[in-house]
Amino acid sequence: MSYSQFYSQFTIAQIKSEFGISLRELFGIYAGTPEAECSQFLSKTLEASND
Repeated sequence: MSYSQFYSQFTIAQIKSEFGISLRELFGIYAGTPEAECSQFLSKTLEASND
């Protein structure tokens, strides 16, 4: 069995289904940390890295 996909070509739901795994999304050191918006600088940097 060979898997050669880029990160952008699959979803977490596909991984969970195909490999039979489960994720603990609210477990660990940052479980109680609320989500935050990323800075404009980070957004622009990530956009530039995709070009």
